[in-house]
Amino acid sequence: LACVMFALDSAHASPVGWIANRNGLVSATFAVACMLCHHHARTARGVRARWAWGALACAAFVTCMLAAELGVGMLGYLVSYAFLYERGALRSRLLSLSPYAVVVAGFSMARARLGYGVMGGFGNYIDPLQEPLRFLRVLPVRVTMLISSQLSRFCSDLYEISLPPVSGYMLAIAAGLLLIGVWFVMPTLRADRVHRFFFAGAVLSAIPPAGATASERLLLLVGFGVPPVLAEAVRRTLTQPMRVRYKLGAGRTEPGRSSGLKSFRHGVAGCFLLAHLVLDPLLMPVYAAVPGLLGRDADKLSAQLPLVSDQPPRTVIVASIPDPTPLYYVQVMRKLRGQPEPQRLVVHRVRDQDLLP
Repeated sequence: LACVMFALDSAHASPVGWIANRNGLVSATFAVACMLCHHHARTARGVRARWAWGALACAAFVTCMLAAELGVGMLGYLVSYAFLYERGALRSRLLSLSPYAVVVAGFSMARARLGYGVMGGFGNYIDPLQEPLRFLRVLPVRVTMLISSQLSRFCSDLYEISLPPVSGYMLAIAAGLLLIGVWFVMPTLRADRVHRFFFAGAVLSAIPPAGATASERLLLLVGFGVPPVLAEAVRRTLTQPMRVRYKLGAGRTEPGRSSGLKSFRHGVAGCFLLAHLVLDPLLMPVYAAVPGLLGRDADKLSAQLPLVSDQPPRTVIVASIPDPTPLYYVQVMRKLRGQPEPQRLVVHRVRDQDLLP
C-alpha cells in the first residue's frame, strides 16, 4: 500500500512534467540510496563492510547535493535514524552524522564563495543562510502546508497563489487536516520505532524546501517517509473490526461499548485511501500540465518587453503585475535563445493593500 501511494503521488507529476525540475528526481534517487547505504553501514558486522557502505553513503549524499539543493533534506532522515531508530552509544550515533555535516558545510561555503543563493526576496525564495530570521518567520506555515499536503493531498500550491482572506482560510484547513492526520498515525508512531523514524525524517526533510515555497514539486523526500507510516496506520485501522450497536427490539440494544471513535477512525482511513488512490491519479495530468502553462505565460510576457532593438535598455521596470512568477524565467529564457535582455528586470508586484479600494 505504501508503494502504491508513493507511485500514484500526484506531487511527482510536476518534477516529471517540468524538464528543469527533473534534477529533483535525480537528487531524490541518490538521497534514498544514501539512506539505504547508511543503514547497511550502521548494521554491518565487519569493519571493512562498514567502511565500504559508509563510503558509498557519503558518495551518494554528495551526488544528491550536486544534483539539487533539495537533497539536503535527506539530512533530516539521517538525524532521525540516529536518534529514533538506531540504538547504542549516543556518541557513536552522533559521529555517524559527521561526514554528512562536513559535506553540507563544504557545500555551503562553496555556494557562498561562488555567489549562489538569493537575497532580498526573489519571489518566494528565502536563503536560510543569508536571511535566517525571515526564514524562521515563514517556516511554521510552509512546513504545515507541506506536511498537510503530503498527508491529506490538500494542494499546497493553491495556498501559494491565493490572497487574503482566502489564504488564511486555506492555512486553517491545512492545519486542521494535519492535526487529524497526526492523531490518526499516532498509535502507529507509539508502537514502532521504524515508523517513528520515517515520520520524523519526513517532517525534518520539509524544513529545507520551506526556503523556496510550499509547493507540491518539493515533496519528493517528504513523500518518501509519509506513505509507510500512513499505510501502516490504515492497515491497523481496517484490520480492527468496528463494533456497532444493533437494535434487538423495542427499546433494547446489544450490550457493548459505543463505536463512535472506532467508526471515526475507519472513516478517516477511508478518506485517506480515497485521496491517495483515487484523487491522486486524477490530478497527475493536471499537475504535469502546469509547467507548460507557465512556460506559455512566460513567452507572452517576454514578447511584451521592450527588447526588440539591438541595444536593449539596461533596466526594465514592470510597474504592476498580480503574479510575477512567469517573469522569473524571462531573463534565462531570452539568454538561452540568444535574444537581447536587460541587465536588470525590476518587478513591482500587486500587493494585498494595492487591491483595496
